[in-house]
Amino acid sequence: MARKTIAPTTGLHSPVDIAEAKALAPLYGPKTPEKACPPPPAPIRDIEARAFYSDASHSIEDPAIVQANRQSLRPLREYVNRIERLTESYLATGNRDNAACALTWLESWAAADALLGTMKERRQAGFERKWMLGALALPFSALKETPGVCTGNAACDRIGAWFKRIALDVQKDYGPAKRANPKNTSARNNHQNWAGATVMLAAVAADDAELFDWAKERFKDGLTEIQADGSLPLEVSRGQRAIHYHVFALTPMLMMAATLQRNASGLSEADIASLRRLANRVRDDLADPAYMAAKTGITQETVRTGDGKLRPDKIAWAEPWYRLTQDASVLPLLKDGRPITQTSLGGNWTLFFGQRLP
Repeated sequence: MARKTIAPTTGLHSPVDIAEAKALAPLYGPKTPEKACPPPPAPIRDIEARAFYSDASHSIEDPAIVQANRQSLRPLREYVNRIERLTESYLATGNRDNAACALTWLESWAAADALLGTMKERRQAGFERKWMLGALALPFSALKETPGVCTGNAACDRIGAWFKRIALDVQKDYGPAKRANPKNTSARNNHQNWAGATVMLAAVAADDAELFDWAKERFKDGLTEIQADGSLPLEVSRGQRAIHYHVFALTPMLMMAATLQRNASGLSEADIASLRRLANRVRDDLADPAYMAAKTGITQETVRTGDGKLRPDKIAWAEPWYRLTQDASVLPLLKDGRPITQTSLGGNWTLFFGQRLP
């Protein structure tokens, strides 16, 4: 099957294929619209979060700090989840009140420069802000892509400009100068991939070619880290969480690949070959952790729920990967896991990145 692209003649496009999302919605989307649009919550400008790993390889969590972060971030995550649900409901049911409600909530926070205050512990709070940017910009990009939602609507321009302001702040911690510092592993590991993905989505939201080009460079940087066996050295160093972090590094790479594909923007066969090495590594390690256990010298943390199923965040990557390549080897992951939904990743990835299966 040919890969779907859109020539970039009318601005930057969302990675979400609206026609495909609507085709998948009867099976994997909400059945009824969100019934109410309460007033948006008070905008949150400051983010407080602390680094929560207690060992040198950043693989053992401090449960007290994890719980404190969860409490601190709960209002933000509830806000993100609401935007996702409203967008998914609109795509699935066509209820325009849901789309309008999502825009109202987003514009309220844009007007207050939410998420642009103090990052209390710059490093971890900055990470959280970066992920929230992606989790908000992805559903917004779907709304913007849908005919009639943002046409002539100045609110969409204001929301896009807000996402751009956040993206410009995210940029400060990544890029060539930061990568040149060997001690700054976050500028070369999964975090730089997430910076690229979230800035790329913000670029789509703001229709900003300069941001988009910066994110494309982070995509290229991410490809250079992939080894012949598909492993990522900085993620191998994460000890018992190496498989988890390989998944976490692959996921934003495929968000970027999907966005590049939809914009007919420089995604080469060589790029896909590199991604295939990493995708195959992740697929195989999810099925059998023995290779990564041997490579790290430590038993890998489970990636499954109590009933033995793979966790949604561990298989979300298979949605854009299948759409990009029609790789039949991931069909079991998709058939067993759909709908694949994860609030921290932007919502329902089956709707946003999925394709009808054979």
